[in-house]
Amino acid sequence: MIKGEQFICEFCETKIEVVNPGEGKLICCGELMKRVIDEEIEKRHIPKINIDFGKAKVSLDHPMEEDHYISKIELLSEGKVLNFVELSPGDEPGTTFKTENLSIGQLNSLKARITCNKHGTWDSR
Repeated sequence: MIKGEQFICEFCETKIEVVNPGEGKLICCGELMKRVIDEEIEKRHIPKINIDFGKAKVSLDHPMEEDHYISKIELLSEGKVLNFVELSPGDEPGTTFKTENLSIGQLNSLKARITCNKHGTWDSR
């Protein structure tokens, strides 16, 4: 969990905001609480992946400022990380990975995952 994230109980509608980030699960009414996702935040954090001619280009429209940036971009296939790039403030929010040595099965299951220092981890769709 990340500071500032909000969660809601789908049963009693209790809302909370994370003040002290950490690991663990938030439970209310005996069920896992659901993360509240603002549409604008979601739009800026879902990576786009374009696969073409032995390359997978990952891009997104995200700031790369000192206090808010993408720290990592990962390329996954069949649930496993194939490659990753670490980024810093000021870098471009995207990268290109080589894919020429991947099987058809691996290419068909490619996904991108990004990590934002403020809003956590997001996967491509």
